[in-house]
Amino acid sequence: MKMAPRPPSYGMPKPSSVTVEPPPCADLSKLVQASGPAAGRADAVDVFQAASGWMAPSLQRLFPNAVDAALLLLLSALALDGAGSGAARIGSLALLVLGGTLVSALCNRIALVDLEQTCGIPVRRLALRAGLAAAVAALAIAVAAGLLLESGEAPRLAWLLAGFVPLSATAHALTAHAIAFQAAAPMRLALIGHPARFADFEASLARRSGPRALVAARLEGGNDADIERLRHLVLGGQVDVVVLATCGLEAGQLLRLGPALAEAPVRICFLADPLSLDPALEEVLRWSGLGVVEVLPHPGHGLEWMVKRAIDVTVSLAALLFMAPLLLLIALAIRLESPGPVLFRQWRAGLGGKPIQMLKFRSMHARACDATGAARTRARDPRVTHVGRFLRRTSLDELPQLWNVLRGDMSLVGPRPHALAMEVEGRPFAEVVNQYRLRHRVRPGITGWAQVNGSRGEVDTLERARQRVALDLWYVDHWSLALDAQVIFRTLLGGFASFRAD
Repeated sequence: MKMAPRPPSYGMPKPSSVTVEPPPCADLSKLVQASGPAAGRADAVDVFQAASGWMAPSLQRLFPNAVDAALLLLLSALALDGAGSGAARIGSLALLVLGGTLVSALCNRIALVDLEQTCGIPVRRLALRAGLAAAVAALAIAVAAGLLLESGEAPRLAWLLAGFVPLSATAHALTAHAIAFQAAAPMRLALIGHPARFADFEASLARRSGPRALVAARLEGGNDADIERLRHLVLGGQVDVVVLATCGLEAGQLLRLGPALAEAPVRICFLADPLSLDPALEEVLRWSGLGVVEVLPHPGHGLEWMVKRAIDVTVSLAALLFMAPLLLLIALAIRLESPGPVLFRQWRAGLGGKPIQMLKFRSMHARACDATGAARTRARDPRVTHVGRFLRRTSLDELPQLWNVLRGDMSLVGPRPHALAMEVEGRPFAEVVNQYRLRHRVRPGITGWAQVNGSRGEVDTLERARQRVALDLWYVDHWSLALDAQVIFRTLLGGFASFRAD
């Protein structure tokens, strides 16, 4: 079996300087059509506030408190002997959980002080402080349990609190570190357009943000080299916000920029002359602090995205441990039926279109495997083994992707990652399916909205390709934790099985 070729590394070309006068303004709608921001909105935003992080520090501090409450509720339920139930008993349990959460929050607040004083503290020292705070809180909770719970339950809870200390300390320490890092790290902008158009903008940004805003790149945006550099900066995590000056860019330049910006997992804003925009946006620009219009929000910021990643890590780790015997049995069955490696590795498009090496159980004969993805799997494909056909029909061949989820390359729920060379009717997906690149603004998933709605198996026609991409884009536009829970629930109820997937 041939290994998939390694994709090119992402470098950072040297910037170029241009001093000529800018050309006339181009039509803003050209870029909107090229990038296809189905969920885009024209709201005035402060570009500095737009890139300030995935949530406010006040909301971040609620996360470890929620972890404490959940842990105390679980440990208290395990400690109870189940004998008796009533209002008094429920009230004692609620008082213990609520009081314990408040005591833990107070202890950690005293230990970690505040964001300004934790900015320069190493992670180890933060963990030590949070550990001491969790130990003090656990001691106070154990004393309260002796007063509120029955004689046999209090000692059990005291022993279970030994597991509360490291988990609570980890949550508080990581949150404090994230807040400190977010405050210390400057916002990084990529400015696309003629330099003369950004003179007033950069002066205003310097006055309002100072060292907390950094212009990481200035690009003309009119040639392939600038577009490629923008892609490298985004995939390399070196840019938080892309600000585009539509004035000074021609229609052809906007059309070339559209595909690159469409799949970029960053905020995309326009800085333009109000005369070049729709009249409905003039009032928006007048009261906007820096004259910036957001058309594509950051797809991965917010409290819900943090919870989504936490769920991905927890579930994937637990599933790998729990299903280890099943994984070993599948690996043994594959090796007994046909020689070759158990796992199949293939480069696919991940977040931002960046190549990721996805894992699957090998379902074909080793010599027939196509690591490029150019040879599409067909119905009743003779390359598929007997064990492989069963694995594909039940989606058990996808289980090794739990490791991709744990690594951060994928998520449990999201658009399925496509092979880099995947085609439909002899042409690449991105060329024949409108807005295809927008599906790369989120992490790909093991299962997705398209899969639970019946769009699985061979994609042999343009109509099927458009239908699947439309379902993926609907998920990107309407994502929520509730939608993820619905997809997982429907997958477990049978959405993983398909007799066409062979």
